Amino acid sequence: MPTPATGKRGQSAAPAVYCVGSRGPFDPEARTDDAEGILMRGAAEALARNDLRGAIRSWFDIPERDGYVYHALMSVRLDEVQRAVDVAAQKGSPPWYRAPDGEPLPPLSPTDVEAYLSIFNPAQSSPAALRSFGANARKGSARAAAAARLAAKRFVHPALERALAVPKRKRGSAPHPNPYLLFWAWSCRTLGWCGPAVADPGRPVSHPVLPVLMHHFGCAAPSFESLEVLRVLAAGRTVADVGSGNGYWSFMLRRHGVPTVAIDNEQSLWRTMWVPDTVKQDGVAWLRSRDPPGGKDVVLLLV
Repeated sequence: MPTPATGKRGQSAAPAVYCVGSRGPFDPEARTDDAEGILMRGAAEALARNDLRGAIRSWFDIPERDGYVYHALMSVRLDEVQRAVDVAAQKGSPPWYRAPDGEPLPPLSPTDVEAYLSIFNPAQSSPAALRSFGANARKGSARAAAAARLAAKRFVHPALERALAVPKRKRGSAPHPNPYLLFWAWSCRTLGWCGPAVADPGRPVSHPVLPVLMHHFGCAAPSFESLEVLRVLAAGRTVADVGSGNGYWSFMLRRHGVPTVAIDNEQSLWRTMWVPDTVKQDGVAWLRSRDPPGGKDVVLLLV
């Protein structure tokens, strides 16, 4: 597997934007903008058929004969992942959620999953969607458990509630291209996922789909609300994306008008890299190297 060029410590390595195995140069800006919507539409149509393999090949221009091994919590090839997706379609989603006695909870309905996804829909108000997600959950259900955990984890300082109230996007407004959100939403629908609930050592902790999403995009999908909240909080200051990985968050933040520095020690290999100027350095060392040291007036982002 080819590895990206590396520069001196603390400097970016160039060129460092790539997708291993892609038939042509990987241009993240051009592929994300995709003015005609051909790439996103092709990926969406493949995902609607539960064809993750086809969607990845289409969007990243990967040939049919592809032997790349995705290493994460497990090591898989794209063909193997597709077989796991097909099995889930036939046998049902994994038992992600369990009752206190250890018994699996009833599987989620499509309505439950769509209610969860609405929280991250730019056309919806995230706080209102989260309240609805919990209020309409059946008592003792997986949806109720996930809603309770999400509500407990979401914190907005009372002094910032007005400033961070992100309005939903108006109908007919310009789209907000975010390819990861498309793939992530598909994974929730296909695998019956509506967010984390109480930790349970007996439940599955991963799925073969995860290494593919991580290698091409990252460990978490940025929503429009998260990008907008960071833009407001940064207020023109630079965001230090420490542990930036393959740079997807940095890429999306920059497209959102937020000056961002991608910083990563590059201990991990990624199939796709989204930004060309990742600073190869430990986050603490980078902060100490600032003038003055410590990162004054820099917004620290850890995803």
